[in-house]
Amino acid sequence: MYTIPTQGKRVILRFGLNVHHQGNLRIRGKSAATGCVYFDRDVSLNGNEDLLTLDFPLPISPEKLIVEFDGPASPETLQTAYLPPLPGYEPVEIAFFDFLKWFLPRACGLKAGNYNIQGTPYRLLYYAGNIIDEDEGQIKTPARSDHWKNALHASRSVFKKHSAPTNGAVLLHELGHLVTGDREEELPDYYSVDLALSYGFPKSEVSFVHTKMIADTTEDQTPEQREANYQRAVQISEYIDQYELQDVDF
Repeated sequence: MYTIPTQGKRVILRFGLNVHHQGNLRIRGKSAATGCVYFDRDVSLNGNEDLLTLDFPLPISPEKLIVEFDGPASPETLQTAYLPPLPGYEPVEIAFFDFLKWFLPRACGLKAGNYNIQGTPYRLLYYAGNIIDEDEGQIKTPARSDHWKNALHASRSVFKKHSAPTNGAVLLHELGHLVTGDREEELPDYYSVDLALSYGFPKSEVSFVHTKMIADTTEDQTPEQREANYQRAVQISEYIDQYELQDVDF
């Protein structure tokens, strides 16, 4: 187990791993203060690697990160670099990222309740279990936007199962609905992907949210809706794959 003082900065960690033999390696990073997970990666090793290099972007990090290695490899080197400078954002977007920097490191243990998102007209309604709609009752979805109340709704029980970057990408998607005013999915999809990737969120987490997590949460889908969600996932996946990330200087 290794403790790394990431200090809440926008950083990327690069581990050089000494591979001992073939097998499966699990690398898990979590906040030393709250236990909230930041990454949890499984790597299959064939035993022929001399030194394996793995990168872990942390656009939002805790003060201290605990990293655990379980399997046939051990860290030999660690490099830390700052993520590239941020592009220009609108004031409401800057304020929302400031909220994420406070919320994500605490999300796995934060009490249910209403949280104002300072600098924006929005607030977060954080539910202990399923999201509850006044008319529809319990809704099984990780998060959703509420245009009537200018609010985002999120489920702590779902967020506890996922990493901080995953939860951040989910909330950015819901923010996209409110900022654009669009109740359909295409415009909020692209808006939130651009925000997440330009801020430094890992492509793998953003892709998971848009191709798997969100697409699978709609209940009682018709065959036509399932096909539409599939096509939506294919298109956004291609967009994420071709998105050019800025180089990091270690």
